[in-house]
Amino acid sequence: MLLVCSFSLSFVHAQNDDLEKEKLVKKFLEYSTVNELLHRSFAFYRQQEYPKNLPSNFWKDIKTKVTHKKKYYEKNIGKVLKANFSISDLTTLAMPPSEKKDSLIRSKSDKERQKIITVMLVMVQPIMVDIKNLIIAKLKKEKLYKKNVNPENCSRFRYGKFITYAQADRLPIFMIRKKSQQIEYSKLDNTKTTFALEWKATSYDLLIQSIYPKGGDFDVFIGDTLKIDIYHIEGNTYSYKAEIKGAIYFGRVSKVPESAEYTDYITGWTPRERKSFMEGCLESEGAQKLGKTKAKEICKCAMTKFERLYPIPSMIPDDIKEEMRGIVMNCLLNNKPKF
Repeated sequence: MLLVCSFSLSFVHAQNDDLEKEKLVKKFLEYSTVNELLHRSFAFYRQQEYPKNLPSNFWKDIKTKVTHKKKYYEKNIGKVLKANFSISDLTTLAMPPSEKKDSLIRSKSDKERQKIITVMLVMVQPIMVDIKNLIIAKLKKEKLYKKNVNPENCSRFRYGKFITYAQADRLPIFMIRKKSQQIEYSKLDNTKTTFALEWKATSYDLLIQSIYPKGGDFDVFIGDTLKIDIYHIEGNTYSYKAEIKGAIYFGRVSKVPESAEYTDYITGWTPRERKSFMEGCLESEGAQKLGKTKAKEICKCAMTKFERLYPIPSMIPDDIKEEMRGIVMNCLLNNKPKF
């Protein structure tokens, strides 16, 4: 009899917990709606780097397809939250965005914050997987997936110095790759990240060993492994697909001359090089047709984009006319840089 009563009480308690969690999940979705998560995921992938710019109608098509699965994503989010978080955790996560909420999350231990990030990534993983599959299908259709990828071609990127482009609205990263180690330097947040490198035939793994300075949001990834697949090679550049903690993203890496140094990347273009670029741009026939004010605006935009593309001056190829024309056109279409 005691056993039956005990079982009954625990069953009622579990039901009450489920009901409370259900309420908190609904509250969470009031402030972090599926529409918002879809919008963020869509914007995240659109800003990533691919072998070539994918057309705007392709992105519209992706948006339509993933939006049709909104109910499925919402159901999955609820299931993941209820399965992984306590009522106490959900109470914090269901709070409206505020300094207090951020403070409560920051006050948690590294292990607790790591769990929150991991669960949040699991929560949006079905959205990421669907978008990733649509992108890969498009790359295959354009004959850009697995292009020129073989062990011999990939081995050219085994060692050396590189610039990696992760997102179109962010500054690139300088990296040095040795036998079993990779070091990355970022001007965006002034960090140095050290990885243990395991090179394979057409892919490689990067175990995050340290991030300096300590105390940043990405510290929770220390000890995790980035799994990277090379899917496109063109000249001294390769495009890749990466995954960490279930998060999937795309990027592009260019090999730079061995003579390039970390300090060249940090220094970037000198005032003299910027002045020379602006003078050449403003004196061009096309710029003079725009009028002084508009020409200055477009040339400044073009220089910012060009400097991101070639953050180390020694990277700039001899013939840049065609590339320059495309960048200027992009600026004329009012696609101003965000970095």
